[in-house]
Amino acid sequence: MILLLTVFIDMVCFSMIFPVLPYFVKELQLSDIIVGLAAASFALFNFICSPLWGGMSDRKGRRPVMLISIGITFLANLFLAFTNGVFLLFLARILAGIGSANISVAQAYMADISSPEERTKNLGLMGAVFGLGFIAGPILGGILKSWSGEGSVFWVGAGAAILNLLNFAWAYFSLSESNLHLNPDKKRSLNPFTQILRWLQVPVINQLMWIFFLYVTAFSMMQITSGLLWKEKYGLTEKETSYVFALIGIVSALSQGLFIRILTNHFSEKQLIVAGALLMGISLALIPVPPKEMFIPYELILVSCLAVGNACITPPLTSWLSQKAPLKEIGQVMGANQSFASLSRVIGPALGGFLYAVGHSIPFYVSGLIMIAPLWLIWKMQSDQQN
Repeated sequence: MILLLTVFIDMVCFSMIFPVLPYFVKELQLSDIIVGLAAASFALFNFICSPLWGGMSDRKGRRPVMLISIGITFLANLFLAFTNGVFLLFLARILAGIGSANISVAQAYMADISSPEERTKNLGLMGAVFGLGFIAGPILGGILKSWSGEGSVFWVGAGAAILNLLNFAWAYFSLSESNLHLNPDKKRSLNPFTQILRWLQVPVINQLMWIFFLYVTAFSMMQITSGLLWKEKYGLTEKETSYVFALIGIVSALSQGLFIRILTNHFSEKQLIVAGALLMGISLALIPVPPKEMFIPYELILVSCLAVGNACITPPLTSWLSQKAPLKEIGQVMGANQSFASLSRVIGPALGGFLYAVGHSIPFYVSGLIMIAPLWLIWKMQSDQQN
């Protein structure tokens, strides 16, 4: 419970800026490209720091890394509160990218304290907390932006910084060390590609990392293009679109927090990933199909199925990955996986935007096809094990 509350506050602070960043950039009279560059700077440092935090948690412990990363996120939000131009904006987003790269450490912490039988269930519960944080954060961010006034995000940054301080205090006094197999002599590498390439050469781990990479690519293609589709084809407003994404978050949180705990009693990680890939692939491909007058209920059913598919992939895959990772290098494996996935969060939106310009339905058909690849990788893993 202590870890989950820490993660929840972390995710709320992390996601508060998402809905207000584009409007804030406009209020500062900066170009549209600054929004993309600010997001890219965040993703870049997330990519660089995920394996660094993971490896450090293997050597020094999960607790100190969580505390340091929360402290860095506090500084990011403090700078954000006083942002009035490009320099502070990018400084705040870069520090936020560094601090929020602690997801792999939180996953490794949960793997440390969970038995193999309970690992998927507990990681599903963590996924639910992630989802709840991503629901609460943007709502709180929107409210605090309205308090800040034109050309300012003072209360967004200040509110997040206050929560960071509370989170730091809570973690400092309540979060104990979970890593009982410290590896202080492990050689460090500051190159994120080194860690990714290393683990992509290890059997089973490499297939699982590729499955996660493909899944995030397909999902992020949908994220960047669905809002455009729902506005242009179905006539949804920005507020109505936010409600649809909130539905995805709620269904995903419920699925990971409740349904996965039940399903793991009857199905293996491999079976859940296969079911999730099928459900996601079909749902993604069908998103542009319903006519305008059938948006409710069919489109809402499709995005709910998409959220359930997501829940069937992330916790089982993370659990499987943690079980295959060497005991003293779980954090490093989790970090490499998160870092590899952050590359797909760059590729997916870029590819989705390009394909949407070619044809509004194409990115959804392509993302649905991408979800066939995990099925082939699962089959290949099974075939390799039999041989």
